[in-house]
Formats: sequence, structure tokens, C-alpha cells
Amino acid sequence: MAFSTTETEREGQMAGPRVTIGIPAYNNARTLERAIASVRAQSFEDWRLVISDDLSSDGTWEICQRACAADPRISARRQDRRRVYMNFADLLASATTPYFAWLAGDDLWEPGFLARTVAALDETPAAVSALPACVFFDPETGQDLDPPDTSAIEGSRTERIRTFLRRPGGTRMYGLFRTGSLRRAFPRRMMNAYDWRMMLGVLAQGPQIAIPEVLMRRERTPWIAYAEVVDRIYRFPPFRRFPVLDMSLSALGAGLVPPSALGDLIRLNLAKHEEYLLLTRPAAYRRRAGLFRWLGLPLSRAPATRVSVARGLLGRSARQSAGAARILEDAAAGGNAGAALALGRARADGIVAGDALAAFRRAAELGDAEGAFHAAIAAQSEGQATAAQTRAQILRAAEAGSEGASLHLAQGLLAGVPPGALALPLARLLEEGARRGDALSAHALGRLAEGGGAGAGASGHDPLILYEAAASARAEAALDAGRLRRDRGDVAKAAAHFRRAADARVPGAAMALAACNPQGADPAELLMLLVEAQARTEDHRERADIAERIETFDEAACLAVACRILHDSAEDEGPGEAKARMVALGYLRDRDPLRPADVSRLYCERRASLA
Repeated sequence: MAFSTTETEREGQMAGPRVTIGIPAYNNARTLERAIASVRAQSFEDWRLVISDDLSSDGTWEICQRACAADPRISARRQDRRRVYMNFADLLASATTPYFAWLAGDDLWEPGFLARTVAALDETPAAVSALPACVFFDPETGQDLDPPDTSAIEGSRTERIRTFLRRPGGTRMYGLFRTGSLRRAFPRRMMNAYDWRMMLGVLAQGPQIAIPEVLMRRERTPWIAYAEVVDRIYRFPPFRRFPVLDMSLSALGAGLVPPSALGDLIRLNLAKHEEYLLLTRPAAYRRRAGLFRWLGLPLSRAPATRVSVARGLLGRSARQSAGAARILEDAAAGGNAGAALALGRARADGIVAGDALAAFRRAAELGDAEGAFHAAIAAQSEGQATAAQTRAQILRAAEAGSEGASLHLAQGLLAGVPPGALALPLARLLEEGARRGDALSAHALGRLAEGGGAGAGASGHDPLILYEAAASARAEAALDAGRLRRDRGDVAKAAAHFRRAADARVPGAAMALAACNPQGADPAELLMLLVEAQARTEDHRERADIAERIETFDEAACLAVACRILHDSAEDEGPGEAKARMVALGYLRDRDPLRPADVSRLYCERRASLA
């Protein structure tokens, strides 16, 4: 399993490090620097890091090279052909240290990972691996999710094998290992669940001890990704339908599974078959659901997990979507509100056929506030409710905790929809959101307070304070804050708010900033903002107002802006030099004045040519 690579490995590696860390990287440009930084932040410093790039195409290799230049303990190697799972084996083959650990390119360690795991193995000579506690997190939100099982696997050889087969998981391979034990256990060929085959070989040699502290964070990989890997690896149908069958036969052939553990191995194969069928053929899974329940398989006893998987399948292939919808229908009929809501959304979006309103109403019946909100919207769109009835239903959904309903009401208020009889309860709802720090709620409450004060249910609120509280998160609120600051005579602060809104391209902000004419403002910068706003707006009245305003700028500002538009900066130049540039660039005949309207046309032409 030697490397077959081109190398940029640094000569003269530090003598005698105790730990080799291997990062098998493939298209990890988004996360690799984070993973490397977590290694360099370790309190235990006696390590070497080897990164093996499996022919990435997204800038991963460039990150590897920068890391090598930054730290002499880091080396990087680039495969000359895709190695996939065997990229892990190649990294292990390069280790010359007593201890070894893999770190996935999208995971990271806490600073004490190596110190605690090295100390644990030093203190427990019989152990072959040490595994800290871990948390999964959502890569989009950063939110922590349910942790994987990282409890110790100890006892006799048979007890260790049986324990692993009953609760294997995909995190156990990311502990710290004794290098020799790990080499003896690693499978010699590629297979699905190669890490489980490896862990069986490791645990045949000794226990994996647990460290209770959370020292590892892993990005959650969607379940469907594992099923897709199985379909890529195997053409033989039994190996597809039973994704760990190949691994199981390999482990049996190596004598790793004692006779008393055969039942556990068979049960594991059935559980992975159940999972694969749900992910790839949900309609077939539904037909076999009774058998799976009779066998007591995991997903058959986990309705919430089944619903979560089915929701993730919506919008994939037509077969997967249709099968997932049937599973959601069963779950909704059985009282699962989340399933009813997901089914309604899929029907409303045209992913699957069916009555979206009926599904939303079922979710509402089961106490789901989001379902009540969507039912109100759907009923109005189908002519089954008046606008007043719909707004009252949406308010009730918002009061019950629907984020969608709260957002809808706040956006309606900001769009100029009068609150009417709902002003008082709406104000209470927005006050609660503003106290939580929600910028949209604070902005909408400011509009409510400004529009009617006590009569609108927003008594005692200064709209300026609310607008400024929301301004950092909402550029539209910055425009409102600037307007009130200007009306109260604070031109400097008004201009700062207008600039924030103008930079975010809020309609009307550039005109407001120019009208403010803040002291010390660069005329060319103001003109540039106006020219950009004029090109963006589709409002004829606003376009005419901007055209009238830009005619007040002199030729010096026009020349400076024209040079900026042509990416030929006129910074620190007077009008004469700027004009000479324009002549040289062929956009102006000598001695002809450049007018603001010419600059607007030039901007539009340039934008069209770049598009």
C-alpha cells in the first residue's frame, strides 16, 4: 500500500514525532483550512501531518501547498489517479510513528484531542485505540446535532466483536490508533463499509477505550450519500441490496467473526438492507414494512427517522419522491404532524401530486403551527377564505409559534399592508420578536409605531430606536433610520444610514444620500451611487428624479466617474488629467464637455457589454 503519487513532501521532517495524522482530502477546499488549523492548534505538538489529495478539482491542492509552506510538520502528496477509499490506506502506509489518526477534510478537532488520546493509550497498553466523544453539526447552520455512539468497546475478544456489530457507526475509525495494530487490520481491497471491516480487525486485537470529553466535531453527511456510494461501487445486485454483505464475507473469511456473533452479523446485514431500500426504493420499503416490523429492524421502530429520511428524498428522482410521499402519507395518517407538513409542501411545490391544502390542514389538526399558516395561505389561494379570515388565521398561527406566519405578517406590514383590527395582537407578536433580537420584527414594529402610535398598538415605542436596532441586519431599516435622523436634524447620522442602505442597493437610498449632501462627501462617489441606482430602478418616476438630481453635478465629477466605469481610475487627478485619459481612451473628443447624462449612458453600455 505504498504511495503512488507525485510529492511535495519536505525533506528533513522532524525527527521522531509520536503521532502521524493523515487527512485524505478530496474536493475539501471549503473546509480543509479549518481542519488543518485544528491540528496546528493541538496542545500536544509532537506530530506530523500528511495530507493526501485524491486529485481534487476545487483548489484543495493549493491549500495543501500553502499549509506545507506554513508549518514544517506538514507535508502533502497528490495522487496520480483516484484512489477513493485506498487514499486512507496510502496515508496509513506512510506512517512511521507509534500512533496514527485520520482526520476527515471536513471535520475538526478540539485542542486537547491528541493530548488526551495519546495519554490514554500510554496509560493503557492493552488498548489499541482511544476515541473521544464527538458531536455532529449541520454544515449549513453550524447547529449541533445528535452525537454518535463513542462509548468504549471492551471485554473479551468475542464480546468486543459482538458489541461492535450491534452498534458500529462511522465515527470509530477517527480515534487514535496504535499504528501496527491498524496496519494489520486494514482491508487489502476496496469495499463498502471498509472501515467496519477494519474496526473488526482492530477490536480482534484489543479494546477501544473511550474519553468522555467532546474533542471532535464532524460534519453530518446525508444518509443518501452512502446509498449512492454503494450504487457506484457494486454492479452485483446482492451487494447492492445488502450493502455490508461484501464486508461481512471478508470478515468471515479472515476469521474475525466468532460463531456466537453470526446472529449479530446477520442482523446488521438486514438493518443495512432496510436502510438501503428506504433510501433508494421507498415504495418497495413500504411494501415490506410489515416484515421489517416483525423482524424488529431499527427503522421500522423509528417513525421520526423514517419521516426525516423520506423528507430528504423529496425532489430527487420521480420514483424516490413518489415512494417518499406514500411513506409521509402513512405517517401523517398515524399522527405525525411533521410528515403532513412536508407532504403539503411537496404537493404545493409540484414535487408530487395531491391535495396540498388537505395535508396542511392535517398538520394543523395535529397542532403544527406551520401547518396552520400554510393551510391559511392555501385556502385563500383556492378561494376558500377571505383576506380578512386569512390574516386572522395567520395571526393565530404566528401566536402559536409559526416562524413563517410571523415573517409573513412582518413583511406585509413593511410592504404597506394596513394592520386594521389586528394591530394590537400584531404589535405584541412583533414586540416579542424584537426582544429576541429579530431584526425583521424590530423593523416592522417601528413601522407600526410610526404609522399610528398608540392607535396601532405600538404605544411607547420610538421608531428610530427600533429602526437603528434593525439597521445592521436589514439595509431597508437603515433607510428608515436615516429618514428619521434627517427629519430630526441629525444630517451626519442620517448620511451614515443612507450610505449603508445605498451600499446594499436599497431603492431610494442613493437619492436620499445625495439630497443629504453630507459635509466632506466626494461628489464623484455620490454621482456613482446615483448612476448605479438609475440603471437598476424600474420605477419611471424614480428614474426621472435621479436624472434631475445628477444634472447638478459638474464635469469634474463626471470625468472621475467615467474613468471609474472604464476601470481606469482617476484617483488624485484633476479634471484636466481625467479628461486627457478619456480622450486617450477614445470616449471623448478634446474640448467637448462631458455631461452627467453621458456618464449614465456610458455606465449602461459598459454594464451591457460586461453582461
